[in-house]
Order: sequence, then structure tokens, then C-alpha cells
Amino acid sequence: MKGPTEHISHDPPGRLEIEAFLARNKIRTKAQNQPELTAGQVIRSERSALPDAISDRLPGTHSLKNSINRYRSKTIQGPANPQSLADLGIIPDEFKNIMTRGILRFLIFLT
Repeated sequence: MKGPTEHISHDPPGRLEIEAFLARNKIRTKAQNQPELTAGQVIRSERSALPDAISDRLPGTHSLKNSINRYRSKTIQGPANPQSLADLGIIPDEFKNIMTRGILRFLIFLT
């Protein structure tokens, strides 16, 4: 016999499933509204406020992080890459010379 072998229930979701769904939406909303926080910070802060019964019904942390990062990469766009040096505008002095591992690196070398 092909197809699912488990009994498919058509019962409405229980209170815990609804609470987990709402918690997942709250995590997504917080991730959208606070892009300065990492996905892990958002998940930890929201999961710590949830009862264990609801937290256990959420997807795994890795899955939630991937979901948040996927959403952010689609919606949050950085500035366009400059096509020429003139497009950069004025570069502050603190960013012109960068020290990396004891070696002075130049962002712009003027002769």
C-alpha cells in the first residue's frame, strides 16, 4: 500500500501548538524589527521567556536561525557597490589606513 501509514488527524490544533505558532511569529517579528541582533540572540531571548512545554514544540535553533537569516538576506539590502572611486565619496581618515596583524594596509594609496 502506498501513502502514509500513520493516522492523519483532522483535529484542530491544541493550545500548545497555537502557543508555539505565536511564539515563532514573535521571534520572526523581533528579528525583522531588530536587525542589529544576531539570529541566535533573538532566539535565545524569546525562548528563555517561554515555558518548556511551548519551547519544546518550536523548530530547532538551527532551523530558526536559517529561517531568520534567509529572510534577512532577501529583505535587508546593503548599499549598492560603487562602480568607481568617485562613487565612494569621502572616506574618513580612520578607514584609510588599517592595521592588520601588525602590518599597515592601505585602503587607498595616494602617490
